[in-house]
Amino acid sequence: MDLIHEMLIEGVADYERLKKGGLIQQGRANIATISRTERMPRNMYHDEVDAVCDFIWGGWMEGLIEEWAIRINAEAIYQKLEPKLWTTLISRHRKASATSH
Repeated sequence: MDLIHEMLIEGVADYERLKKGGLIQQGRANIATISRTERMPRNMYHDEVDAVCDFIWGGWMEGLIEEWAIRINAEAIYQKLEPKLWTTLISRHRKASATSH
């Protein structure tokens, strides 16, 4: 269980760090800024920014919370990360996921 908690904490922290650095904009990887960045935070690879966004908005974080019955309100996390866009980002990812199956 501690590993799952650590994954959730790190995923949210990575998102916040990347957003603060301008590498995530409006819930998506900011490709223009990423391509100009020589040294990524925490020595991440450029393509890991997409993975962080997908972890948050693609349902992986919420899936872990539900699977492990962790008492965390995922909506509160979404609201904290993207106060104005969170509902749009969730519905956009869910529509994309539904059409890819």
